Amino acid sequence: MGDTKNEATAGCLSVVLAILLLWGAVSFFMNLGGDKREPTVQEQLLPEVVTWLKEHPIGEPRIVSDMSDWANGKRQAVTIKGNAEIDDYLFYTQDGRVVTVYKYNAYTTEEKELVWKQ
Repeated sequence: MGDTKNEATAGCLSVVLAILLLWGAVSFFMNLGGDKREPTVQEQLLPEVVTWLKEHPIGEPRIVSDMSDWANGKRQAVTIKGNAEIDDYLFYTQDGRVVTVYKYNAYTTEEKELVWKQ
């Protein structure tokens, strides 16, 4: 009688283990096909910043950092590689358009330099 109970317990444990292994395998293979890639720099840019950069070709965006919104819209920091330098720019947007662009140093407390204003 004791052997039957142990066999039943072992059988239940085997079934539970098989279910867990099957669930793990299915989860693993489902994640392999998923779109887990990081968005490109172009995909991270706000549409209004993309438009502004097309109209004002100052270089190639390399890094995008979202910033907290300002009182009238959104802000986005973009590191841009120009002809010989890499500079940080801060874009202020409002109602779907860029209204102000500053050049600044993200690593110091230097004043922002106004680049463009609508």
